[in-house]
Amino acid sequence: MNSMTVRLLLSPVNSLKAVRMMRKSGWVISFDAAWRASRIAAHPDELGYRDSGHGPPAAQEALPPQVPPPHREPRQPH
Repeated sequence: MNSMTVRLLLSPVNSLKAVRMMRKSGWVISFDAAWRASRIAAHPDELGYRDSGHGPPAAQEALPPQVPPPHREPRQPH
């Protein structure tokens, strides 16, 4: 049994939220990343478990976007 099946059986409401999140993102986020994000949203006390297990690519994490550093002009030689 794979992790998706186990999650669907053990937490169907959270799994439905994850599928909705995937659909809303245009199917860019993986089921695992969406499931973890919806689980953390409902149970913030489990935040530590998100980082300790599964290691998905950073692009698939459902985290807020990073603010780019300010643009700086290159220094002119004297």
